[in-house]
Amino acid sequence: MDKEYSKILKVIKEKYGRPITIKFVSNKKTRYAESRIFSSTIYFSKEFWKTLTFEEKLAVIFHEIGHHALYFRYIRYLLLAISLILFLFGLITKNYAPLLIWFLCFFVLFFFLSRKEEKSADTFAAEKIGKAYMISALKKIKVNKNIPLYKKMIYLFTHPSIEERIKNLEKNS
Repeated sequence: MDKEYSKILKVIKEKYGRPITIKFVSNKKTRYAESRIFSSTIYFSKEFWKTLTFEEKLAVIFHEIGHHALYFRYIRYLLLAISLILFLFGLITKNYAPLLIWFLCFFVLFFFLSRKEEKSADTFAAEKIGKAYMISALKKIKVNKNIPLYKKMIYLFTHPSIEERIKNLEKNS
């Protein structure tokens, strides 16, 4: 794995130009792969990593990089910050009606942007590594029955279905 890992880091540097750290975690911490805001670390499930080919690993890594490179994630968190400020303002002024309307609009917009972000990150990865590899990696993602219900619900709201993501790639890449 060390040789492959080094090769992957080399490709990332060539195609992205920034250093990325990959950490391997148990399936309980992440189902597949994820990145976090303001971090250059990508967390990979050890089990998921083993199922992927070299090119699929690169596609998933570039999908995660796409979340940062395309800035959607930062826009969502800016919306969250504005929402919290308005929430506090509403509490202080005891003006709850506009606050409730804003909060509902915020969540609809937040989830819409999140779903759009997933498709854009898929397209980013397809452009960097190849559409076929991104589609192949998406097909390997399966619903994990060990995930708590609340995490499944959040995932359903923030991620389009695998089929929808594949159709988007076939249409737009």
